[in-house]
Amino acid sequence: VTNRRLCRLLFFDHDHYNDEQLREYMTHFQRDSKVTIDLKDMNAKLPILTADDEGCSVFVKKGVLQYPALVLGGSKDYIVSTDAVEETARFYDVDSVMVQDAAHDVMLAECWTRVAETIEHWLDTMQEKMAQHCNTEALLDLYETPNGTVP
Repeated sequence: VTNRRLCRLLFFDHDHYNDEQLREYMTHFQRDSKVTIDLKDMNAKLPILTADDEGCSVFVKKGVLQYPALVLGGSKDYIVSTDAVEETARFYDVDSVMVQDAAHDVMLAECWTRVAETIEHWLDTMQEKMAQHCNTEALLDLYETPNGTVP
């Protein structure tokens, strides 16, 4: 991106950054864009063939992929659409989380704390779910040393 106005629109949710800061971010974006994605090739591979009729990964349905996933998007993201976020969530058989008024680079956005809180809440939820499925006594038995202490 070489146009400041377009850069602000595509990547940021506000005019918080002055022109000098914006130029600095634009140089980073330009360096990053040297590694490109062949969108024509990617579109030829869509829809993903490992998905079932509802768009969920057959690997998830068969239990091959058994890890939690957070699929998060911003309502003002012009790079990754809401539809794409929802499709990705369906693929992993999870609910999508949309952060209102967040642009593509949410970590640089004015609302970054809401995004961080959303991620923190999800991590806390995952920790609680893992604790429910974990037999703590058996786990402690595995790690108990001969003198009765846990390392």
